[in-house]
Amino acid sequence: MNVFEIGLIGALGFQSVVLGFLFYKLNLYRHENKRDGLTGLFNKEHLHKVLAREQRNAERTGYPLSVLMIDIDHFKQFNDSLGHLEGDRLLKTISRILKKHVRDFDFAARFGGDEFVLLLPGASKEHALKTGNRIREEVYHSKFYTKCGKQVTLSLGAVTAKKFDESLLGKADEALYVSKQTKNKLSHIFIA
Repeated sequence: MNVFEIGLIGALGFQSVVLGFLFYKLNLYRHENKRDGLTGLFNKEHLHKVLAREQRNAERTGYPLSVLMIDIDHFKQFNDSLGHLEGDRLLKTISRILKKHVRDFDFAARFGGDEFVLLLPGASKEHALKTGNRIREEVYHSKFYTKCGKQVTLSLGAVTAKKFDESLLGKADEALYVSKQTKNKLSHIFIA
């Protein structure tokens, strides 16, 4: 082997290391790009991709798909009265509670601001209601209050469907709207 061949092998080895590093960074970026930076939950963009996939799976298998849309009651007052750092801490705490109450194959996402979405593949209406109420009760018992004494609670809208003629997120949002009228409530819509 001459000096030129040795140099060529060295250069190719270096390029392989650089390429490996770039692929590593690209995969890391792809993973991070699916996550909300504050809560670590999946983000809204990734939610839409996973929802489409889960709807196709549910249609193919005949199993239901449940969607829970969750909104933090009194979050604006909490954030305004105690500051954004406390608001961020609250969002992180609620995210941990969501993760705690979902199954390994469920999907939790931050939808935006103080809203979250859970996808529960194969979950019946009863399972969705049970999961939603466990989450709602744990947040209630966590005792977060605004400076003026309003307790932070959750309102949840849920939909369970076996056919998908309508937007599940839209239906879950309709159910959430009903819950928000009285706060700390779970409303459900079932689509047979």
